[in-house]
Amino acid sequence: MNPFLDGVDPAHYDNARPYFHPLVFQRLADCFPQRRLCVALDVACGTGQSTEALAGLAEFVVGLDASAVMLRGARRRGVIPYVCGVAEFLPFPAGVFDLVTVGNGFHWFDLAAFLREAHRVLREPGWLLLYGSGVCGGMRENPAFAGWLAEYHRRFPSPPRETLSAEFLAERGFRLVLSETLVHEETYGLDELIAHLKSYSNLITALRDGRESDEPLSGWLRASLAPMFRGPTGTFEYRGWVVLFAKDR
Repeated sequence: MNPFLDGVDPAHYDNARPYFHPLVFQRLADCFPQRRLCVALDVACGTGQSTEALAGLAEFVVGLDASAVMLRGARRRGVIPYVCGVAEFLPFPAGVFDLVTVGNGFHWFDLAAFLREAHRVLREPGWLLLYGSGVCGGMRENPAFAGWLAEYHRRFPSPPRETLSAEFLAERGFRLVLSETLVHEETYGLDELIAHLKSYSNLITALRDGRESDEPLSGWLRASLAPMFRGPTGTFEYRGWVVLFAKDR
């Protein structure tokens, strides 16, 4: 089940998540025969960070998300159109998009159904971009943070999620074009880091399922993270991935 469908404060989510998406689209600028695409669809767009960045790569972009609450936050960002809908039943005609993107979201989908729909709405040629990023354990100022993060993940495991392989996509009509690691750094103060961690699915589900309550959880995060900081802010390494596929048949 997608933990972001309801009950998530879109303002908190938007403020707590790093805006790394332009790094992805800058990397892809030379991958297409035309330097600027005509029409692109951003699936699982959340509060629209990814959709806003995608506008630098395509003339016209549309954001889609299953959460009406998240989309209320996205629509405050500007003039980009947003549609409430699910990835498994894309509410668009066949062959209308040059590019379909998903950032940090595909693992909540019924993947076979989504890939069928993505293939249907893409033109020929058309591309499917999947990408994501997350803090990987490195804190420039204090290597001990890696140990803290390992304990955090043991204490708060992520909910079950789907995984993909190039073979799975090839069976559904997509050919691998590019696969790269994405590395970037983000700077947080203690309060910002706590807010960031509380925007992730493992803590959202722990609170929603009643395994944790907010005040003790926030207290543990603060007490255990404060010693990690050797100044007012820390610099954290993020490691992710960028995978681009072409519609193959």
